[in-house]
Amino acid sequence: MTNATVAATVLTDLVQGASNEWAETFDSTRAVIRHGSPSLVKDGLGVAKHLVGDRLATVRAPDVSELHAGEGAIAQINGHTVAAYRDADDVLHTVSATCTHLGCTVAFNTAERTWDCPCHGSRFDITGRVLEGPAITDLSRAD
Repeated sequence: MTNATVAATVLTDLVQGASNEWAETFDSTRAVIRHGSPSLVKDGLGVAKHLVGDRLATVRAPDVSELHAGEGAIAQINGHTVAAYRDADDVLHTVSATCTHLGCTVAFNTAERTWDCPCHGSRFDITGRVLEGPAITDLSRAD
């Protein structure tokens, strides 16, 4: 809300030909690449690490038959990699292991019993329903 107020003030002054002390601070072309570059590169490398590393980890994923009640993991079922959770009643819940936001492989959060995306923070319940974004689409069921 404060940025909108400042923007309105700056724009009003620009239209009227008056100077504004905040115009330079809020100038959209003021971006200095060197200030944001280190964190941008670090964050980008972290995402790339998960995109590649998570796919390599799924090559040696266990079979779903190895999951005990209350356990969740990226596992294999009939040759397919899935996000699998076996509930307390021994019912197996399987969904796609690929986050619907940008394609990273989700990981099981044992404390919350959710599927969490390590790249951008999306969270899904054990049935694949979105709990928190940025993802807006549920994980598809894997039968």
